[in-house]
Amino acid sequence: MTLQNSLIGDCLQYWKIVAGHKERDPDETKSLLLGDWLRHNYVAIGWERNSPQGKDFMRKMEIGDQVVVVTDGYVWALGTIEDEMNEVDLSKNSHLYPNQRRVTWSRIAKAEYKSFPRFLYNKLKHPKALSRLNHEDWETLLTCIL
Repeated sequence: MTLQNSLIGDCLQYWKIVAGHKERDPDETKSLLLGDWLRHNYVAIGWERNSPQGKDFMRKMEIGDQVVVVTDGYVWALGTIEDEMNEVDLSKNSHLYPNQRRVTWSRIAKAEYKSFPRFLYNKLKHPKALSRLNHEDWETLLTCIL
């Protein structure tokens, strides 16, 4: 690893977001969320701003951070956060989440992660919808996907 990569790795944060909605038909919702996220270049959460996940999404996630979208045992997309959190009016799209961040997708993939190294597999399968990954996790993820 070069010094530049080391410095970049120390500054960037890496996040896992699980697409899903526990209060609705999970398969229909995941499909709607993933499709909308990928077509319109964003990720979103449904928690209130003052919840722990809302605070992380709003305050700790930063422009330039890397994000991986997972659900149902697959990595669906990798991207870079491009802006601050925006709260969107969902009166016409109540199935979506109001707290959104624009993303530039670097890779769209349907990669099953059950064959990934155990330490990464365990982090990706964990049901917590928003969580951090470390630099080693991210590098391993890239190696497995690319």
